[in-house]
Order: sequence, then C-alpha cells, then structure tokens
Amino acid sequence: MQYQIKENCLTIFLPAEVDHHNAEEIKREADKVIEEQHIKYVIFDFGRTNFMDSSGIGVIMGRYRHIFLLGGEVWAIHTSERMRQILNMSGVTKNDVMEYFNEMEVVFDSRSENEGFARVAVAAFMTQMDPVLEEVADVKTAVSEAVTNSIIHGYEGRTSGKITVWCGIEKDKKTILVTVKDHGIGIENVEQAMEPLYTTRSDMDRSGMGFAFMEAFMDEVQVESVPGKGTTVWMKKTTGGEKKEAVWTTQSH
Repeated sequence: MQYQIKENCLTIFLPAEVDHHNAEEIKREADKVIEEQHIKYVIFDFGRTNFMDSSGIGVIMGRYRHIFLLGGEVWAIHTSERMRQILNMSGVTKNDVMEYFNEMEVVFDSRSENEGFARVAVAAFMTQMDPVLEEVADVKTAVSEAVTNSIIHGYEGRTSGKITVWCGIEKDKKTILVTVKDHGIGIENVEQAMEPLYTTRSDMDRSGMGFAFMEAFMDEVQVESVPGKGTTVWMKKTTGGEKKEAVWTTQSH
C-alpha cells in the first residue's frame, strides 16, 4: 500500500485495480497505520484507479466506520466518472464520504502561459465560498507555485506534458481541497525538495521557496511523487481561519 501521513491525516494512493487480492492488504496496513499514528482523517486517492469491485467498497466503508467513531472524516479524490458511478451505486456517498458541495477539474499543457490560467480558474471557483481577498490570494499563490513546479521541474520545460488541477469544496463551503498533478520526472527525495531554499534549477535563478510558500499559505500540504512517473501536490485551505506567520524573515534574533 502506498500512503503518506501528514500530522493526523492519512492519504492512501489506491492502485490501478482494487480487488479482493489487494483489498485485504490495504485494509490490514491502513488499520495498522490508523492505530499507530492516531489518524483522524483518511483520504482515498483514486488518481491511478480504473477498476474496483465490491472488495474496494468494503475497504472504504470499513475505514469510514472506524474513523467516524474517532470523530474524523473520510474523503475520496481524483475519482473518474466510472469510480463515481460505483461509489454512488454502492451508497458510499450517502455516508458522508466524498462530501463535496462542488468539484471542478481542468487539464492543460505544461506551458508557462497556463500558470496564470490555473490560478485564476481556482480563484474563480472558490468565490462561492465567500472568501476574503487575502484568502483568495493565498490559494492563488499556492496553486501558482505548484503548477510552476510541474512545468519547470516535472516536465523540465517541455510543453507536451499535461497538468491536472482538481478542486473540491466541502459541504460547509468553508474548506477547499486542491490537487496539482503531473506525469513528469518525479522527485527522488520529497523531504529534501520541500526544504526552504533547496532547488535543482539554480541555473534558472529559482529561489527554492516553492514548497515553503505552499505550506505558508495553505493549512495543509502533502506531496506524493514517484520518480519517472510524476508528482501530485495535495493542499487544503479553510477560510475564516487565523493568518499564518511569515515564511521567513531577514531579521536575526
């Protein structure tokens, strides 16, 4: 099972096929992680999944019941039309799984001209949340950094790649989830790449502050990457919250 943990949130990256064979492994490992890491929120990422039978539904429902008793929440993201049909048919969505008021997804070429389009599209989408201008600016900055990373680092400037930006607004209309996904070269060491000032493109005068900006302006940021296959950045923002401290300062104390 491929997964990532950020504080008390577990993201499970489901495989291409979720059947009885691998469902048992996912259940076993997920329950172990939830117990040992005191997980309260679970995200099922369907980005790679093109097949799921009733065993997969059992995985989701079982984890939902577990997390519900802990007072947490379960989400499903990057669901294809086929996966949404299966989830709806099974009744999973009636149990507060995938509780999004609204969703949108855009796919565009890895061209620098499209970076502006991406941030404007997300900003326009989140206006239904009635955010203040500063909150919109925060999300626009984070999206801009994530898309720029895909263009410059993921595809190394190649314009033939595809970038997918997905957004989901939760039922309370106060929280937005944003993912930026590419199929580029991937990241060898995600932890190192997320360190402030670290960059692999010093030749282009890159500051190495992209991930730092995302973490500063969004409430939660997770990064999943497979070398040679691509990178997905997952970000969450709740409006009406307290402002975070500055990313960095030139003052010494």
